[in-house]
Amino acid sequence: NHERRHRGEKPFLCEACGADFHAAYLLAQHRQSHAAGKAFQCDICPAAFKVNNTLHMHKRSCHGTSKYACTICARTFRTRHYVVKHMRAVHRFTGPVPPMQPIE
Repeated sequence: NHERRHRGEKPFLCEACGADFHAAYLLAQHRQSHAAGKAFQCDICPAAFKVNNTLHMHKRSCHGTSKYACTICARTFRTRHYVVKHMRAVHRFTGPVPPMQPIE
């Protein structure tokens, strides 16, 4: 998978739409997007998703208890993505983002 991705090889083809992927698991995730309806229901709120991975991302970002802290001002956010956006917007941070572990 790693080498295929860097070489740009995408041997796994979706029969329904022609989308191609470098890994079989990505094709399997993509195939869920062709399913009718939204089979993956959040057990905390009314949100529902076609793809299981999207449900997991939703639960982590909307209902997760883990937090990530800005390494400059210590403000906390639910996801690493929002910390990075904060660091770039508020602190004008332009360098590579340091590794972050969630605060439990």
